[in-house]
Amino acid sequence: MLSPWMHHGNIHDYIRDSGFVEVEVHRLLYEIASGLAYLHRENIVHGDLRGPNILVDELRHARLGDFGLANFADSSTASVSAQGTGAIGWTAPELLNPDQFGLKNSRPTSVSDVYSFGSVCWEIFTGKSPFQDLHMVHALNTVLQGKRPGRPSGERTMRHGLWCCVKACWQHQPSSRPKADTIVEFLDRYRSDPSTFPEFGQINDTVPKIEQWRVKRTRDRITGGRIVPSPLGPLGIDAIEEEPGFMGQALREVLATENARTGWSW
Repeated sequence: MLSPWMHHGNIHDYIRDSGFVEVEVHRLLYEIASGLAYLHRENIVHGDLRGPNILVDELRHARLGDFGLANFADSSTASVSAQGTGAIGWTAPELLNPDQFGLKNSRPTSVSDVYSFGSVCWEIFTGKSPFQDLHMVHALNTVLQGKRPGRPSGERTMRHGLWCCVKACWQHQPSSRPKADTIVEFLDRYRSDPSTFPEFGQINDTVPKIEQWRVKRTRDRITGGRIVPSPLGPLGIDAIEEEPGFMGQALREVLATENARTGWSW
């Protein structure tokens, strides 16, 4: 298979040669997430998303490359072992130890791709490989214990909103990670004005509030008391089904997860 020549090399080559410009990095992250979301919509898992496999073309657009581990999401042939030990920093914990998560194999999935995307964000901001200073065994145990690299700081400080997005991608439980399409919509709006856009983490912060309100609402139904207002705003919980875009999608994902966990329904 022949591919077009990538004039600027991989994303590390490009940033090294052109310099780290925050707005440019946000654009590149949006394009990487968009490519990943496209693959997932086509039921394809990349399986090896990391900086060296992200190329930049002549027009300075990010392109996903190295599909050697890519496979259809329902395939049972792919295995993370083919990535080698150097990819631990980008590898989701459920692929490193499937037994810990009740899985039968280490087959990459769309949510393990999302985990890798979080590592790519960190990698691009720091210019380093995640856990590159740790011995392989130490790095492996660190990931399996739920520990992740710290927020990039200094000259390449990652803004809090984007950092919350990265932490969401790095969630230890696969089902807690956002979908690639959700990340794309967040980054599309975030890159236009990262200083004022609502933080990705605010979605996760609604979970305990939802649970408290759900209990109070049920108690009021039983006792005949007045139902308290929804913590999600004056429109109430029913408005979530009508909420468009990123916020609505993210809230619906939170509610679906909570309903499955608690057995409650709205």
